[in-house]
Amino acid sequence: MKFKYLGIGVILATMTLSACDININTGSGSDTKDAKDSNEQAENSNDNNNDDNQSSSNNNTSSDNNNQKRNSNNDKSIVTRGNVIDFVESYEGHSLDTDQYNYKEPEKDDNGSWGFSFTDNDGDLAGSYIVDKYGNVTKYDEDGEIDNNDDDDSTSVTRGNVIDFVESYEGHSLDTDQYTYKEPEKNDKGNWGFSFTDKDGNLAGSYIVDKYGSVTKYDEDGEIDNGSDDDDSTSVTRGNVIDFVESYEGHSLDTDQYTYKEPEQSNNGDWGFSFTDKDGNLAGSYIVDEYGDVTKYDEDGDPE
Repeated sequence: MKFKYLGIGVILATMTLSACDININTGSGSDTKDAKDSNEQAENSNDNNNDDNQSSSNNNTSSDNNNQKRNSNNDKSIVTRGNVIDFVESYEGHSLDTDQYNYKEPEKDDNGSWGFSFTDNDGDLAGSYIVDKYGNVTKYDEDGEIDNNDDDDSTSVTRGNVIDFVESYEGHSLDTDQYTYKEPEKNDKGNWGFSFTDKDGNLAGSYIVDKYGSVTKYDEDGEIDNGSDDDDSTSVTRGNVIDFVESYEGHSLDTDQYTYKEPEQSNNGDWGFSFTDKDGNLAGSYIVDEYGDVTKYDEDGDPE
């Protein structure tokens, strides 16, 4: 009987040792799950880091693209087919005169410069422009020579500035409250003219501005209007200063031999301008005082 209990004890001891051996070799179910979760978290962290790196790379690329776009938009000095005319008109100080000239389509050369020629209404070559890639403009005459007559054009009368000559002549802005002014029109002689009516539509008068900027005002009967002109007969304005000089010289200014600057008024009311030869060398100047008296100076600034 004693041996029977002893056998049973041996069996129980053997079973207990086997269970412990299983736990030692395999670990508990909880420990295995924790290790697996830890590995998955590490992998997810690596994936997130990769996603963050990719997102940062995309953001940097987008930022570079935006910077390139901004730099492109800010580079206003680039000359293109779409803005080459703007550079020329800025150089001239006024819109291109499409009434007097016909302009070719701008073309780009191998150096990146843009150029185009223009002809008069008879189809004869009148000149050309070259605009380099930096926006610098060079004007050429009909012979292909650099045109130094740009200053002469500053006093020429165009549709865009004819009103300025009239207002300078009048000494004030046109009275649009009392009168209605027609659109200026150019005649065969190169003179500009337009009429004006009262608010009832009745003809009140007209102006003629010749190609030199001299203004003549007419009343409703087509007679020269001396009503307000008598008071201004000796006053010198931008519109008539050339007339005083030409009257002093006894002939029109010699634009074939000389280039004349735009008249400028000093603080004391006198008008003056200089002129150069075709090589750009100072040849002399004129001063016209407020009473219309003209003084001519030589290239050294001495009165002639």
